[in-house]
Amino acid sequence: MTYFPFLRTSTFPTGDIDYTNFVNDELVPVLKLQAAAMYTGDTLTAVDAMIDKTATTTSPPDAVTDLNNNLLAVLPILGQMENQVALKLGVLPPSGGMAGVFTTTDATRGVWNAPANISMVSVIQPTVRINNTMQADLNMPLDGKAIDAIRQFPGRGTVVWGARTLLGNSNDWRYIQVRRTIVYVEQSIKAAMMPFVFAANDGKTWSTVVSAVSNFLQGLWSQGGLMGAKADEAFTVACGLGSTMTAQDILNGYMIVQVQLQLIRPAEFIVLTFKQKMQGT
Repeated sequence: MTYFPFLRTSTFPTGDIDYTNFVNDELVPVLKLQAAAMYTGDTLTAVDAMIDKTATTTSPPDAVTDLNNNLLAVLPILGQMENQVALKLGVLPPSGGMAGVFTTTDATRGVWNAPANISMVSVIQPTVRINNTMQADLNMPLDGKAIDAIRQFPGRGTVVWGARTLLGNSNDWRYIQVRRTIVYVEQSIKAAMMPFVFAANDGKTWSTVVSAVSNFLQGLWSQGGLMGAKADEAFTVACGLGSTMTAQDILNGYMIVQVQLQLIRPAEFIVLTFKQKMQGT
């Protein structure tokens, strides 16, 4: 999957920026130019002396902070420059923020829920304002390589507004949460079956395996991770001679478990229909 656009974040507050973030030979002329425009006489001499200290005062942190604060008090242009640097450093790709969205969704709602329709923390705004018309071209391109938009909405801030994979033309793997649910189920079942790797490949083992996998899927269904009014509508598990394995499979050392799932698909498009009843009809 991929997300667009880059984000303006508050990751780098202005307080973390000081004169050491600039090339000193380029900073000093700018500061001295403003000092000459604002001050004269002994005051100008004192301000110039402070500016000259930026070349030698690069540590310890307390000394840098004190000198930076003194310069900010007398030269407004330094504060403006530091604000611009903070804004530039705060423009980040969406990958880090989306990792946090994925983690939060998994922990609070489950991997089977879309990591979307969630406001992002510490994000000021997207670098590009996307509207419905622009998103239409991103969401359903002819080649299926959908791009998930991150948009800004009044009252909600910056919101993840898409949950499609780059296989947008696939009915099976179109949505991120569907693909991730399958990965989650597959890895969980593989881990649960590790104790049976060298067990006897017979009916007793098959029954135990089916029971273990069914218990796991029962729990997933009860949490809302699978679709179905009843558990047997949500999943089936089979393992045995004549159903999932042949005699040759058993001779070759294979124990084959077949799992069928009814996965939850998102309500991506909500259609509202209105009818007005005329008076007297």
